[in-house]
Amino acid sequence: MSRITVLLSLALMAGSALAQMRPRAQEPWTIGFRAGAGMGYRTLSANLSNLENELIIGLRNEREVPKLALTTVVNMGKQLGKRIGVEMGVGYHHLGWVHRVDLEDLSFGDIIDPRRGFIYATDGAVPIKVTFKDSFHYVELPIGLTVRVGKGRLRSVSAVGMAPSILIAARGHTINEYADGTKEETRYEKVEDFKGFNAFAYLSTGLSLRTGDRFEWRLQPTLRYGLVDILDAPITATLYSGTLDLGFRYVL
Repeated sequence: MSRITVLLSLALMAGSALAQMRPRAQEPWTIGFRAGAGMGYRTLSANLSNLENELIIGLRNEREVPKLALTTVVNMGKQLGKRIGVEMGVGYHHLGWVHRVDLEDLSFGDIIDPRRGFIYATDGAVPIKVTFKDSFHYVELPIGLTVRVGKGRLRSVSAVGMAPSILIAARGHTINEYADGTKEETRYEKVEDFKGFNAFAYLSTGLSLRTGDRFEWRLQPTLRYGLVDILDAPITATLYSGTLDLGFRYVL
């Protein structure tokens, strides 16, 4: 998924939404909350293209896998027309990736971890597997358009928008596994100079269910894609996540 594709999709949907707006009676404001869980991952890219960087990216693509992603948002919303509305709020977004290394499969030339240049200890017990978990924690300010289709209590609802985000923590978690089944875990703050700002484009679509005059429940799968590289380095990453969000809205 490229940044240009994301931006074009947002522009087309926003233009279509504005074209559907019609004057109508004033709609009340709503307040809502949603929480979601799913998977987060990254897209690696090289700021300096050469054979060495391409080999490292290929190796990391083989060993890295998605990681649990979490999100919570409190927002305000208002209908601007029969189908189109606007929502804005504040939320928390947690995502990252996992890097696994099976040391039993490594040769002597692989003893240096390609992530950090770390040399595994050779004195005492030597782990047979090492797992690195990289986690990024953001406070976000999502704002976007909603499209509501249907009649009655059960309707289709979609949202598209942008969430400027501030990085509040970047943490690492290392798990060493030994041949006797024991594990050794270490948690730490990551030392890389990660960018403090990001902007996540998001797109969601799902169902809304009215259970009264003022309450509405929503179930929306949501995709988020970071438009800013997380690090100025020869090899950097772009973060993204997919979550299943459950929330409710209350008419004020």
